[in-house]
Amino acid sequence: MHLPHNISKFYHLRVLDLEPWEGSCDLPRDMSNLAKLCHIHTPSDGELHSGIYNVGKLKLLEELKVFRVNKKSEGFEPKQLEHLSKLMELGIYNLEKIHTEEEAAQAKLIEKNHLRRLTLNWDSKRSSVEPGVEAAVLESLQPHGDL
Repeated sequence: MHLPHNISKFYHLRVLDLEPWEGSCDLPRDMSNLAKLCHIHTPSDGELHSGIYNVGKLKLLEELKVFRVNKKSEGFEPKQLEHLSKLMELGIYNLEKIHTEEEAAQAKLIEKNHLRRLTLNWDSKRSSVEPGVEAAVLESLQPHGDL
């Protein structure tokens, strides 16, 4: 399977099946232009999800199994999750790269009422965040009460 480098012809796509994908995790940079996309079927580990640059533009997306916070790269900040209100499944990794509760709060997990499955991953071995700040960051990532 080959993903086209220019995906402008696919703007109205609602489901993208990458299940048989055997290529790299390097998705086209303009993948986020698929504004109507609701589902991306990927191999079970969900790693392809982590390569979606500016994923926050995919406002109808219902699952994002792997979102890796990367403060050094624009397009992978917690604020990318802000408008993804339709998410039913979300996995956030590299939480140790979030250094303020304000930055964590930008993900607006508490407003994601459709969320049914949430994975939060903090690698304490790579963390340079103060213990008190760590607790505040995690508190800012509290999901809605029905989860």
